[in-house]
Amino acid sequence: MSKLVIKAMRSFAYGMWYYLTFEALVDGNSTQIFEAKLYEMPPFTDLSTVTVEFLRPAITHVTDLEVLHIAKALKDQWTIGDSD
Repeated sequence: MSKLVIKAMRSFAYGMWYYLTFEALVDGNSTQIFEAKLYEMPPFTDLSTVTVEFLRPAITHVTDLEVLHIAKALKDQWTIGDSD
């Protein structure tokens, strides 16, 4: 079964990194919370240049492409973090 991102929970920018927290369907009916960071400036026009690093949990049930689709959907909702 394909792992599916079902809900983006939050997103924010910190420097050049963009962090996403999202919920994904992992085993039929169960869900798990994932966090990923992307090194790319919105609006993610060239997905081939985006680096995705999964932070939590340390497994990749969710594909990079699924994370990028969430990132694109949230591109207008970023909040800027303090870089200090």
